[in-house]
Amino acid sequence: LGAVGILGTGALVGVFIGGCVGEWLYAYDSRFLTAFCSLATVFRVVPFCFIFGWTGLDPAGSLASHTSFMVVLFLGGVVSTMPSPGIGAMLLNVNLPETRGTVFAFYSILDDLSKGFGTLFVSMIVPYVGGRAAAYRLALIIWVFCGFALAPTWFTLPLDEAAMRTHLNDAAMESVVRVSKRQAAQQVTQRCKAAGDAFAKERDNRKPVRWV
Repeated sequence: LGAVGILGTGALVGVFIGGCVGEWLYAYDSRFLTAFCSLATVFRVVPFCFIFGWTGLDPAGSLASHTSFMVVLFLGGVVSTMPSPGIGAMLLNVNLPETRGTVFAFYSILDDLSKGFGTLFVSMIVPYVGGRAAAYRLALIIWVFCGFALAPTWFTLPLDEAAMRTHLNDAAMESVVRVSKRQAAQQVTQRCKAAGDAFAKERDNRKPVRWV
């Protein structure tokens, strides 16, 4: 339970740090956010390689070994969640408001599916790689592939954001035009009605002409 708590605390801290760093980098240049997410996705493999592959990090050993294990576990939790806020921000900035719900739902489904698929993948390759530790280290390679897959967003994110801003500006202008037309039509209708009422009132007040 202590290890799970340390890992969860590290993950919470990693989300906060990733959000702050990503916001600062995005304010300077949006491409730096993509580089940060890509590098963080690749380098989060490092602490878990130590956890799964270094026998000196034995939680049942001495106090120093136990403390080292907890420190590396905390760092692993921190690094593992740092890219998440940046990836969510990128998805938010490049998808239409009408489709953002679908995109984030799909992203959440893939995130949950990866947890189950990762466990299944590790259990399937354990007999072939010589143990669970080696299986987990091999499964960590998937994070490396994901990091490299994020690298092309350095070129695509600014273009996608520009296209999104253009679309939103066009939609805003179209909305303004529609509202202006509606208001103009309402004003015309009100003025015509007022003119008709004034004419009817004047006609009713007009004295009839008597012929002698």
